[in-house]
Amino acid sequence: MRKPRSRQQLIRLCRPGLIAAGLLAPALTAPGAASAATNYGTTRPLAAIARSIGNVDVYWRGSNGYLDEKVESGGVWRPPVQTPIGGLLSSPTATIGSHGYDYVFWEGTDRNLWEAAAGPSGWIGPTKLGMGPLGSQPTAASIPNSSGVAEIDVFWMGDGTGANLWQADYLTSTGKWTGPTYRAMGPLGSAPTATEQQTSAGPQIQVFWKGTDNALWEGYTSGGSTWTGPKSHGMGPLGSAPSAASLSYGKEIVFWAGTTTTLWQGNWDSASWNGLDLNGPNSVGFGPMASAPTVAPQQPDGWDVFWIGTDGNLWGATSQGAAWTSDQSLGSLNIPPPPAPTPPPTTTPTTTDTTSTITPPKAAPKHVRVRTQVHWKWDGRRTRLRWIRFGRMPKHTILQANCLGAHCFPPLKAATRRQRLELITLLEHRVYHPRQRLLITLSKHGWKAERVEFWIRNGKEPHVKLLT
Repeated sequence: MRKPRSRQQLIRLCRPGLIAAGLLAPALTAPGAASAATNYGTTRPLAAIARSIGNVDVYWRGSNGYLDEKVESGGVWRPPVQTPIGGLLSSPTATIGSHGYDYVFWEGTDRNLWEAAAGPSGWIGPTKLGMGPLGSQPTAASIPNSSGVAEIDVFWMGDGTGANLWQADYLTSTGKWTGPTYRAMGPLGSAPTATEQQTSAGPQIQVFWKGTDNALWEGYTSGGSTWTGPKSHGMGPLGSAPSAASLSYGKEIVFWAGTTTTLWQGNWDSASWNGLDLNGPNSVGFGPMASAPTVAPQQPDGWDVFWIGTDGNLWGATSQGAAWTSDQSLGSLNIPPPPAPTPPPTTTPTTTDTTSTITPPKAAPKHVRVRTQVHWKWDGRRTRLRWIRFGRMPKHTILQANCLGAHCFPPLKAATRRQRLELITLLEHRVYHPRQRLLITLSKHGWKAERVEFWIRNGKEPHVKLLT
C-alpha cells in the first residue's frame, strides 16, 4: 500500500520582520583543561517542538523583541518568519498544550510570565500570567493526551536572594493557573529545564539546572506535592545551561554544551545516571557550538537537538534509537529586511494654458496581509486539508472560502472571530479532488483584499498561487 504524503504550505503574507539576534559565544577550551570554561550564558536561545519526523517548530527571540519561528514541514526547512507576538525580554520556551497547540512562554519586559498559543486559527495572545518578577528564562513541560494535556508546569529561577526554583502550573480540569510556588533548591547556576512523565502514582516532574559548581543538579517530585532535592549528578563541568526531555518514564535525557565546543549528554536507565554505554557523561561529538542546546523528544525513540553554530546559523542533529544523523546547518535565523520601496516615476504634466490644475492621486488602499499556513495530506486522487492556520487579522476582516469545480461545496463567508473559527473547522479534514480549486479571500472594507488559490492535483501537493 502506498504511504500517504503530507506537507505544510506557508504563505508569507505578513510584514517581514527584522534580523534575529545572533546569540553567539566565544570558542571553548579543551576538555578538562585548567583554563576557564567558555561563557555560553545561562539560558537556551532556542525552543523546539517536534510533532513527528520531519515536522518541527523552532522558536527564538528576535533582536526586536518579537517571537521568530522556523518550521520544518515534510522534511523541508522553511525560511524564518516573524510571528505577531512581541514584548519578549527573555528567550522563549515551548511545549505542546491543549488541542495540540504550541504553547510558548517567556519573561516579558515587565519581568512577568507571559504566554501565547499557536493553533489552527493562528496565534492567541500574548497573555500576561503575572508571577513576577522572574529571575531567568522560564521552562515548560506537559504531558499530551487524547484531549490535549492534563497539566502544564512552568519553572524559573527566582529574582531574589538564593536564586531558588519557582513554579506555576495550569490544570486543564480547572482551566486556571496557580502560583508562583516556592520550591527552594537554590542556588541555581542557570535557567532550569524540566521534563514530565505520567506514572501510576501521577505526574513525575524532573527539573535540572547547571549548579554554581558547574555540575548537573536535579530536583523532582512524583505524583504529589513533595519535592526531593537538590541532588547533584556531577557530570561537570557543564559549559552551558542543560536541556532535558522525555519519551516516557525511564527514558529521560539531558544535553548540554561542554567546555570543548561539543555536545554532551547524560541519560537515565531507571537505575542510575550515565552516558550512553558509559559510566559517566558521554560526548556526542557535534559542534562547534556557540549556544546551549535545546532538545525535543521525537516519538517513538528519538531526539531532535538544536543549537546555534559559530556561523550564526541554526544547527541540528537527530537520533533514532542509538543512531545519530550527522550534524547539519539548517539555515540562517535572520529574517530578511523588507525590500526598499520603489519611488514612483516623476512626470511633468503637459498644459496648453498658463494655468494648470494637478489633482493629487488618491491614497493607495491598505492591503490585508495575513500569514497563512496550510497542511495537506494526499494519496492519489484524494487530497485532505489537515489544518489551516491564520496569523493575526486586522479588525473586521472577512474570511471567504470558495470551491470551484465539480462536486464542490457552496461558498462560505464569515465576519466575526467566532464565525471564522467555525468556517475553518468546516474546511479542515475535508477531502478535495483533482481539478478542484480552493480560493481563500481575506477582505476588509476599504482595504485591498488578499486572495490565495490552491489547485488540487492528482497524487501531488496542491499548487498554491497568490492572486493580486
